[in-house]
Amino acid sequence: MKTLFLACLAILIFNVHAQAYDLAITIPNIKNTKGMIHVAVYNSKNKKDFTKIGKEFRVLDFKTEGVTGKYVIKDLPEGEYAVAIYQDGYQ
Repeated sequence: MKTLFLACLAILIFNVHAQAYDLAITIPNIKNTKGMIHVAVYNSKNKKDFTKIGKEFRVLDFKTEGVTGKYVIKDLPEGEYAVAIYQDGYQ
């Protein structure tokens, strides 16, 4: 019984730390529907590096599709994030 309790406790602790979240981003009023949307995600551990190239937590590129962009960044660990977004209309 003690082994079963410890196994259940270990699974519970693992699941709490393994939880991931999705971040949905909506970009309205995109004027130029050509090119790529570049999204850089920064976490709270690198606040001082916000907008510095190479210091991002995660970088994603999306093809522009229509005048409203809806994008989902999947599997982020729990925390605080900042997002920098720009569009390269020449790609």
